[in-house]
Amino acid sequence: MSLRDGQVGEKVADVLIPLLVALTVAAASPEAPVTVLLAPPDASGVPRHIAEFAQEHVAQQLKSRDLQVVRIEEVTRKLTARQRKAVLRCDRTEAGCIVSLGAAGKTEVVVVSEVVPFLSGFRAGIRAYQSRDGQLLAANQVSGVKEDQLLDGLTQALDVVVPKVKNTLRPPPPVVAPPPPPVVAAPSLVVPPQPVVPVTPERAAPTHTWKTPTGIVGVSAGALAIAAGVLFSTQAKSSRDDIDAAYRDNPAGPTQEEVRGSLSNHYDDLKRQRTLALASGGVGLVLAGVGAYLWLSDGPPERAGSTRVIAGPTSVGVLVRLP
Repeated sequence: MSLRDGQVGEKVADVLIPLLVALTVAAASPEAPVTVLLAPPDASGVPRHIAEFAQEHVAQQLKSRDLQVVRIEEVTRKLTARQRKAVLRCDRTEAGCIVSLGAAGKTEVVVVSEVVPFLSGFRAGIRAYQSRDGQLLAANQVSGVKEDQLLDGLTQALDVVVPKVKNTLRPPPPVVAPPPPPVVAAPSLVVPPQPVVPVTPERAAPTHTWKTPTGIVGVSAGALAIAAGVLFSTQAKSSRDDIDAAYRDNPAGPTQEEVRGSLSNHYDDLKRQRTLALASGGVGLVLAGVGAYLWLSDGPPERAGSTRVIAGPTSVGVLVRLP
């Protein structure tokens, strides 16, 4: 009956151990240190004092790398003699053995150190397994080391294995790019309103001076005087024709009475008309010539100078325009 109870206990243990390991791994937070069970070393053929010294060095190196170390001695003292024998003698390269060790120590990782004779020296190595399924996480070996270099070889192996274990079980948080700085709009430049200066519209500059109207008047007056001279000249010619007719019609010449009468009047008219014709023509030519000169020689007047006061928001100026 006791044999049957022992078999049932072993079957229950086979079921509970993986479950306990899974719960232990799930309870570990990303910030908590990785828990490591330092299993018995693989040190066949090596003196016991060398194996123990190497095991102590590995434990101290794991602690210095921020790992929570559980020694196998701390686990086996709580087990029965039968369980202790099974744990210490299992093949530490098989997944089942690793899972049992991890469940017993309630750790996430099982680390096995290796110190075995190799050629004329030793081979120092470290293997790290995941307690949940017994899978190998990382391993490294240094071969051909002398006895006085054994601890250095184990340290080199740990330098390779520990970072891989941490990156697998405690991956660093993703790098989040900082948000871009807020875009600050440039302050707008406020231009003060300019004072409104009333602008007096400038009159259009005249294109001609007094010479043009004076010249036009002169030309017109000259034309009228010349026309009057032509008229007086025509009248003088008519009076001359009347005098010539009196002599032509009477071969003996006009009588004294005719000379003193109508001919005398014709002679007076001829003189007066010739005088007026010459005077009107001369005055007309002078007026027309002077008026034409003034008219044709006229142009836009020279612009007179001016002075203006210009007022701005921060200054006052004077604008002087020369003629």
